[in-house]
Amino acid sequence: MQRILIARALFRLARILILDEALSHLGSDAAVLLLETICGLGITTIVVSHDPRLRLLADVEVTIPGASLDT
Repeated sequence: MQRILIARALFRLARILILDEALSHLGSDAAVLLLETICGLGITTIVVSHDPRLRLLADVEVTIPGASLDT
């Protein structure tokens, strides 16, 4: 289902994508390739991920200390 939603957003030329662990079903290499493709299209993308390799593609990185949010 996640792949279909990503494909739909790309087909509709979305200006912003928010991907919350949406790439976790892909291997790291495939996730990096997909993000490189999205970046090449000039789409603003917010990625939430535990995959440290994806941070290499980020223009801005936000890290949550302790990896948890308190509300």
